[in-house]
Amino acid sequence: MKKRENVGSNLISIELIFSILIILGIISIIMYVSVALKTDTKKINKAAEATIMLTSLLENINSRDYDNFTNYIENLSILGLTKSIENEKQYITVTGGSSEEKILGVNIPEGFDLQLIIEELNEEFDIIKKVDISITYMVDNKYEEVNMSTIIQKEMIGECNEPRFTSEYFSSLDIDVENSEIIPIKYSDDAKSFVVTTSADSEWYNYSAKDWARVLVFPKRTSINLKEIYVGKNGIVNSNDESIENYMYVWIPNFTVKNNQSYFRYGAGKNIIKMDFSYIDSKYLYFHKVGEEIGDISKECSFSGVYGVWRNVNTEDIYMNEFSNTKYGPINNH
Repeated sequence: MKKRENVGSNLISIELIFSILIILGIISIIMYVSVALKTDTKKINKAAEATIMLTSLLENINSRDYDNFTNYIENLSILGLTKSIENEKQYITVTGGSSEEKILGVNIPEGFDLQLIIEELNEEFDIIKKVDISITYMVDNKYEEVNMSTIIQKEMIGECNEPRFTSEYFSSLDIDVENSEIIPIKYSDDAKSFVVTTSADSEWYNYSAKDWARVLVFPKRTSINLKEIYVGKNGIVNSNDESIENYMYVWIPNFTVKNNQSYFRYGAGKNIIKMDFSYIDSKYLYFHKVGEEIGDISKECSFSGVYGVWRNVNTEDIYMNEFSNTKYGPINNH
């Protein structure tokens, strides 16, 4: 009888131990999962914080023009920042929490480190850079990193504002853009005539040579096909028919005159476009850049809020007259 009781007691003890082991196992699993979740949550939160900083840095860089960014980096100096150059790349590192000052509009807090790698992509001239941005941080004694890249380049401004084909720019001429066919044309020495071209053609216009951008504007809703009358199947324009000038328009870019000097102006503003150059290792790179602000010729010729105006070649108005009297005129009729 006692032997049976001992056996029963031993079974109960084994079951109790087994139950305790199961409970301890479950507790261990819960603790492991809890720690893992806590680590993952911390990792996710830090990654999100780093990504927000990275995105803000990227937006700030892309909001600056090339010269502004270059000057900013050149003069950048805050606590916790180091600069170095290796293999023709500039390295900028910022230790988080070292300073309350912001870099590119962003404060780097303690626990995060920032690195910028700036690389010149043009071997001859300072006109284009690649910027690699990375932020590192530590989670559970392991370094994690998020990174992004962007390209910034010096804006290559044209000699003048390129022609616009929107209703806004033809509205003053009562031209319905949607119901008209607008055909860019240029003069061809080979054909000895104007020929059909495209707005992407680099030879479409050359204001320095007094070749203004020209287009033919044919209304679509007419009883006759005007294009067939004035433009051959070979793309050559029937320039001998003087009536074609009723449909020929020229682009007069935003410009002004001061002290008998004529200037094109940038965009719809009053800042002139100037010629500039870079000189490196006996090589010149000529380019246009935005210069100082110069006022309008007059209230009647102001280009207020527009990049330029379209005018019929037969038109005699202040824009045509003033522009014809500049160094870019009169228009070259070949």
